[in-house]
Amino acid sequence: SDLHSPMLRASAACARGSRAPRRAPSPRLARAHAPRSRAPARSRTRASLDVPRDTETNSSPLLENLLGESLSTSGRASDATRGLIELEIQRLERDPGPEAPIASRLLEGAWKLRYTSSPGTVGAIAGWETFAGAVTDVRQTCAVPREYLGSSLDGESVTKSVVVTNVVTVALPLVSGEVRITQTFQATALSKKRWRVQLRTSDVDVGATGSAFRGDGDRKTNPFLSLSQPGADLQPSKTQLVTHLSRDWRVVRETTGNAVSVYSRERGEWTE
Repeated sequence: SDLHSPMLRASAACARGSRAPRRAPSPRLARAHAPRSRAPARSRTRASLDVPRDTETNSSPLLENLLGESLSTSGRASDATRGLIELEIQRLERDPGPEAPIASRLLEGAWKLRYTSSPGTVGAIAGWETFAGAVTDVRQTCAVPREYLGSSLDGESVTKSVVVTNVVTVALPLVSGEVRITQTFQATALSKKRWRVQLRTSDVDVGATGSAFRGDGDRKTNPFLSLSQPGADLQPSKTQLVTHLSRDWRVVRETTGNAVSVYSRERGEWTE
């Protein structure tokens, strides 16, 4: 048959002591068997993984615009806007930042709560807006112990805690005043990205708008009313997961219910 005739002719030529001419490989076959060039694999040694990415930034102008200037703006967002916010949050989470964010110096400093779906926080904000006025500001300060910074959170180091302070400001337009609620939390690391948050103290101050809590030199204006919430440390703790940390943003999710809170760093708070 035609399929086997070339092989027969080649065999006959070999028997006569002559060589059959070699056919050059076709371009298709040459490409198929050519070795593929590969980029050098990135070294993933423990030393490289432990290097803190403390100088990285991840800006998000779209998220900045979607969230608006105040927490109440994002709280009243439409379902369509919330969907866009969630998509942008997920984009940030795809680049989580340092391997151990809870021990990173990026965590330190003052943050502003810009968005939350946490039922407890949303319920508290709604309650204040119903009985008093709008929640104008929620700020959070994280203080990481000096010896804790840069830790890999291995072994006994996970027992260390970060002090977290929340300051909630509620406007009282009817009396030209404001309420400031200062809460301190103990955040104990459970892993490199997970911590357990326990409320320790909760203090409420009522004063005049714009002056009750600002200092005049070393002298602070006294509020009209101050009180401490009894039994604050008896509140149940909650576990949170830091899913993104950079110079500009911090994203935290609750392990129960997957509620998310987004913080932006206060302007002028970051120094190299």
